[in-house]
Amino acid sequence: CCTAVVWLKKSAEEIKLPVNLAKSYHSIAIIQSQTGEHAQAIESNQRAIAVFRAENDQLGLAAALNSCCIDYRHLGQLEDALQCGEESYRCVCQTENSTYWQATSLSTIGEVYWAKGEYASALEKFESSLELFAKSRSNNYMLEQIETLYHKANCLLALGREDESLQTFAETLTNAVQYQSKRIASYCHREIAKIYESRQQFDKAYDHFRFFHQFDKQVFDEDKTKQVTK
Repeated sequence: CCTAVVWLKKSAEEIKLPVNLAKSYHSIAIIQSQTGEHAQAIESNQRAIAVFRAENDQLGLAAALNSCCIDYRHLGQLEDALQCGEESYRCVCQTENSTYWQATSLSTIGEVYWAKGEYASALEKFESSLELFAKSRSNNYMLEQIETLYHKANCLLALGREDESLQTFAETLTNAVQYQSKRIASYCHREIAKIYESRQQFDKAYDHFRFFHQFDKQVFDEDKTKQVTK
């Protein structure tokens, strides 16, 4: 990853077209974010944002702002995250054929509200996001939809709507297994198990805890393999 960042930085300085320069900085920011360098990612994205603004590239601006929203949230700077997320959403609303980006932006904002403990507001954003994902009528973004559905289930549980939460976790689990999202599947099994345990339905709780540990081990092994490969 470090080699990729160095190469991208060098390429960014050599690129003459402003929008391509901004895209390079945004690519650098994504790598930095994935490696946990959130402050550096924000700095790279701010460079991209400055160029996207100057070139009036609304979609590029929205993508960079959305990334900043995620990095600020990881750093616990939630007001800054919310500001970036809301501006990102305003930008994508000004572009054509942006249903997917609108859905993504709303889901990102929802995660900020979740981090703030404002579960009703988070739920509203997640539900709006899912409606837009449904309108896109594409299976290309199913992993994003599954993750958003998982967040919705957590919000319902936090708001005391346990039956709805259990149903939504089950729906998320079905989709996660179908589209091979083992990480989300493991999370769903864990949360469903906790609900059944609280209801003293121990047989069901045991089954889901067992599946949770199976999926969790698979995810751990795959992550370990990826680290060795890198």
